Amino acid sequence: RQQDLPGAIRRYQESLALKQALEDRTGAAATLHQLGTAEHQQGRLDPAMAYYEESLRIKKSVGVRQKTDAYH
Repeated sequence: RQQDLPGAIRRYQESLALKQALEDRTGAAATLHQLGTAEHQQGRLDPAMAYYEESLRIKKSVGVRQKTDAYH
């Protein structure tokens, strides 16, 4: 089955908007990381890096220490 990366990106963006509206910073960081991964898989390195950097900035600001903290 072929991956629907553009569809996944749209859904991640919708999820990000909801998490931001709810002020769920840890959830937003996790979603930004997933957006980075989806962009990277499509070979779009500049947007991927921007998502990864924003995710890391949020994780640092909320004190996420372990990778798994952002996903639970």
